[in-house]
Amino acid sequence: MELTLIFLLVGVWMGNVSGDTGYFWHVADHHYDPSYSSKQESCFQKQDPDVLGYYGDYLCDPPWVLVNNSIYAMQKTKPDPDFIIWTGDSTPHTPHHTLEDLKEIVANITNLIEDAFPGVPKFVTLGNHDFVPVHLSPPHNDSFYNWVAELWAPWLARAENISTFHKGAYYTGTVTPGIRAVVLNTNLYNSKNNLVDGTMPDPADQLAWFDNIMTKAALDNEVVHVVGHVPPGCIEDGTAKWFYPEFNKKLNDAIMKHHAIIVGAYFGHQHYDSFKVYMDENGEPLSSFFLTPSVTPWTYFSATVNGSAHNPAVRLFQYNKENGKLNDFFQYYLNLPEANKMRRLGLGEPQWELEYKATEYFNIPDVTATSLGALSNKLKIEDDVFNKYLTAYYVNASAIDNCDSACRSSHVCAIQNPDFDMYEQCYKKAVTSDACAVASVWKISLLGILILCSLI
Repeated sequence: MELTLIFLLVGVWMGNVSGDTGYFWHVADHHYDPSYSSKQESCFQKQDPDVLGYYGDYLCDPPWVLVNNSIYAMQKTKPDPDFIIWTGDSTPHTPHHTLEDLKEIVANITNLIEDAFPGVPKFVTLGNHDFVPVHLSPPHNDSFYNWVAELWAPWLARAENISTFHKGAYYTGTVTPGIRAVVLNTNLYNSKNNLVDGTMPDPADQLAWFDNIMTKAALDNEVVHVVGHVPPGCIEDGTAKWFYPEFNKKLNDAIMKHHAIIVGAYFGHQHYDSFKVYMDENGEPLSSFFLTPSVTPWTYFSATVNGSAHNPAVRLFQYNKENGKLNDFFQYYLNLPEANKMRRLGLGEPQWELEYKATEYFNIPDVTATSLGALSNKLKIEDDVFNKYLTAYYVNASAIDNCDSACRSSHVCAIQNPDFDMYEQCYKKAVTSDACAVASVWKISLLGILILCSLI
């Protein structure tokens, strides 16, 4: 009854729209772990099998039941989207799987999505974990690209030239007349991909192709959705820069060059919920992209980084079918501890809830670059807005009181500066300013004490 009510409420929200309003899903980073219930190979800390969550654990990649449940939650919520974006990373965070393991997992998730949404157009890309060895996306024709092209043949039927997929796993196709999708293989720019390096001018000739496609799209009066897995820029806490610096600059320059026709760009990889904004020299927003949170609840830990828990998530965008403009998005999530508890108590299927509706949650008119730019400025100065952002960043799973002023500055600088050097300059300036402010307060306080002491 409660689950039905959730869907009905969402239906009311979606129902008050005009005929030119459309919807599409973005799902990212399943990272299915076949060993979840046995060897727990993806888990940072092995759990007692008797207490391991049925739907997943914050320290592990998920079992199949969560992967399956995420796709069918999408189907129950919006069974007839105009299209679906899937940005890859199917396999777990383990070094042990073979090429055959990889193929089996990618094929299983492909079939799952098609079974849930038969005939719906899909625009899909591989993630950096969709290679064996991991990260190593070849900058040339490869037998694995050929295998994926055959698996995805019904989906790639919209591709205008399948040879680019065989060459480097990128392609373009029409969503509807006047609206185009350009699917990039940004794994080619990943700094962990040692099949390329920053001195290679254009791996698989993708950047030159992107420029040509975007130039032609502008001449044809088309607007474009850009799709990729690994995003440009830094992660918001400043602990990682995903691309080789040279490729980060080149892709950012290409996006800025063609910003006028880009209505949206969609990446995964980070697992957290955020966005980036491209500004001109006057601080006016020109373009933006979204970082959709992952299905996997896996939390990253290393010798230097302690990750924060986040819940599984999927996202539904609302857009104008005439001009492609992004009106809104609906962020859905699964409260993982609650879902596991319901299973233990025999209370039925888990409930994927609406975490937030972007325009209402952030009090913005739409989710265009202009609105996201204004939102990013609010994050600097309005504590309540930043706290809401941070709650969403962790998909309603982690405490937000451990983000100090330096942490906040890093988030804002990363959001507003996809360029590495500009991020560093922004962060250094912000932290220095904070330090000066503290020093100033301390100096004033000390002076006050000295004056007070002199009067005693």
